[in-house]
Amino acid sequence: NKLSLFNKHIKNKPILYTNGNYMYFLFDFFENPFDMLGRSSFVASEFIVNDFGSYTKLLALLQLEYYYENPQLAELIMIKGIMEEYHSGRYSKRNLTHILDSTVLVSPFAENKLLAQNLKHVLTRLEKGYTAPEFNLITTKFDTISLETFKQKYVYLDFFHTQSTPALAEKLLVPELKEKYGEYIEFVSICLNENAEDLTHFLAQNPNYDWHFAHFNGDIALLENYKVRTLPSYFLIGPQGEMVDANALRPAPLSPGAEYTTIDRTFWAIKKKFEPENKFNIGIKN
Repeated sequence: NKLSLFNKHIKNKPILYTNGNYMYFLFDFFENPFDMLGRSSFVASEFIVNDFGSYTKLLALLQLEYYYENPQLAELIMIKGIMEEYHSGRYSKRNLTHILDSTVLVSPFAENKLLAQNLKHVLTRLEKGYTAPEFNLITTKFDTISLETFKQKYVYLDFFHTQSTPALAEKLLVPELKEKYGEYIEFVSICLNENAEDLTHFLAQNPNYDWHFAHFNGDIALLENYKVRTLPSYFLIGPQGEMVDANALRPAPLSPGAEYTTIDRTFWAIKKKFEPENKFNIGIKN
């Protein structure tokens, strides 16, 4: 019986944040917590999130339910609910992240504040407009590069392997892109070969590849942060380090003749945005 289980193991009991088995039990008990609300409260939760993005109102709504009377528990399960609903399409993502921000700012519970902060990072790390995951790498020219290095310029970031045929074919197109758009866009290629010497050998064979190359140096966290699942993978990052496109178009068309599917058009738009327009005034020589 769910009610007796709650009364025996959860109600008026401390939350054991560092006990993995307990937290697994707790989160399993509150599976899909927003769906556990009564029908009217569930509808109200959508209204509160989508129209107000209000931490206070959502927490107060949860605490009307018997299972959520404890404010610390209610807040923790609210955070869990945000995690589960973020990609559901029922709630505004921006408002859900705003509620997480509010939790970090006003929650009296340190553990919940940290969980909310970490969850926002996980949910938004590849979302358009949010800060892209940081990287700190040593290039083959022994320069240290990070997002901060390229502030005020766009970054076209790719992950590749020197044995990946698509990646090698697309690298052939990058020198022309760099020549056309390099004033506004930095090109960064991160090699995922197990042996860093493979990258050195690869560049020795391709001396015209003069943009930023670095070996990932076994940094699995970097691959997880960028959710690299296939190679090559491309990302476009904005001048303030914000993610523009976590599934950026490639240098090569997706199919023969489909030139409109390449990154070139995006780069052209960036160039036009930065270049001053030529103004012509009637009667005045230019």
